[in-house]
Amino acid sequence: MSKYDYEVDLTKETSASKIIKLISGNSRVLEIGCASGYMTKILREEKGCVIDCVEINEDDALKAQVYCNEMLIGDIEKIDFSFLKSWGKYDYILFADVLEHLKHPKVILEKCKDLLNINGQVIASIPNMAHSSIVFNLLKGDYNYQNIGLLDNTHLKFYTKKSIVQLFEESGYFIKIVDRVKIYPQFSEFSIDIESYPDEIINYVYRNNSEADTYQFILYSKVLSEENRYEEILKEKSQIETKVLELQNIINHQKDSLKMQIDYSEQLESLVHRKDSEFKLLENELENSRKKLESQIDDNTKLKLMIKTTDEDSKKLESIVLENETLKDQINMLKDTLQKQNEKYEDITREFSTYKNSNWFKKISGKI
Repeated sequence: MSKYDYEVDLTKETSASKIIKLISGNSRVLEIGCASGYMTKILREEKGCVIDCVEINEDDALKAQVYCNEMLIGDIEKIDFSFLKSWGKYDYILFADVLEHLKHPKVILEKCKDLLNINGQVIASIPNMAHSSIVFNLLKGDYNYQNIGLLDNTHLKFYTKKSIVQLFEESGYFIKIVDRVKIYPQFSEFSIDIESYPDEIINYVYRNNSEADTYQFILYSKVLSEENRYEEILKEKSQIETKVLELQNIINHQKDSLKMQIDYSEQLESLVHRKDSEFKLLENELENSRKKLESQIDDNTKLKLMIKTTDEDSKKLESIVLENETLKDQINMLKDTLQKQNEKYEDITREFSTYKNSNWFKKISGKI
């Protein structure tokens, strides 16, 4: 089995699935480099195409042959194209990752013009040599060939978008790149550590290369003739008209949306104005409340001062009352003492009166 043998999953964004989707059903197809027939099988079984193939690898050719109408095993650059002409004309000629393996791709493309129907197309997928993973590796001095991928060790040519266009135009075709396979450098076969590069380097690469993450270009081309060119112009005109109509619809929708936004803005402005008036009223009420509160605070402060003064006076009064009670007690004690002394004096007076009336006293006093 060759290294190019694999199954195609039409739900995945691969170059093979993208090419298959470009091909109309029941078409005649010449597939150059069909490998093991992974695309050939789907084109025949699912799209009803009649496919003739050219494959250089004999083992792959034998596997693909069961899906082919005709199979030629050999190098496309060495075979006699008159033999291919005997197979008839084709709606499509496919070069799925093949042109980069050829020594003289321009010669082959020129010869293929004689194999196409009037409106026949060459469809190709081509790796992008300007992919960011290669650029970042080159900045570190790395350029290592791989078994498969962008630097496949069997590639003889390397292309960028500009050189692809140049190749086809010089070969007598007008070309249109219709799709791309995108792969970020960190997910490529090189597994680039993007964070190891300075931001200014990363920004420079992406700012100057709009195709930095394009891994493969998918393109179709037609022979450069007045008829094909006119048909292509009509197709482009139709696409432009469709695009203009879509843009006009978008503009109309945006106009309606803008009008609604303006109306809503006016409503908001009115609401803001009303709320502003309410806010000013609230501010005035708040100011009045503040002044009233300040007044209440002043009154409260005065009241606290009065309470404090009253407390002090009350304490003084209590002290006076206490002193008064003490004085009362002392007065009562003095009264008791005076009363006792008075009683004692009366006793002495009575006793003295008794002495005075006694004979003894009279004798002494000479009254007897």
